[in-house]
Amino acid sequence: MLNLEKIQQMQIDKEMLVAEVNEQNLVRFLAFEKYYAVNIKNVKEIIEKIEFTPYPEKINYHLGIINVRGLVIPLIQLEKIKESKKKEYTKVIILEFSSEHLTAIQVDKISKCSINSPFILPGQTLNLNDTPAMYIDESNFDNLLKGNL
Repeated sequence: MLNLEKIQQMQIDKEMLVAEVNEQNLVRFLAFEKYYAVNIKNVKEIIEKIEFTPYPEKINYHLGIINVRGLVIPLIQLEKIKESKKKEYTKVIILEFSSEHLTAIQVDKISKCSINSPFILPGQTLNLNDTPAMYIDESNFDNLLKGNL
């Protein structure tokens, strides 16, 4: 005969394992009054505001380049550059979507969040601590910069 307590404990263990597998850690950030989220695995580093070298000509979304410990990384913002909308940022997130391809983004606020979901779709709006945030991954990052999202 099976022990009822043992069965209940096995069920609790199984539920906890499923919950752990479904939980995803994200970094939520604010840029141009919009919230975005990326998987924490894609965040290589978060640094305080850093001086950058601007490009010789204006390129939408691209501000210039930064030097982080000898690595030259393009610095972007998540909205087209407008003369009248220059803004001071407090932090820079360095993202690594594919190996050896780094991109830096200027942001206002950053926080870590968790969401219990087996998968998240690129471009999906997530409710993170009662704040809607658009999920960004490698597949929709370039489209976001082209203004297609």
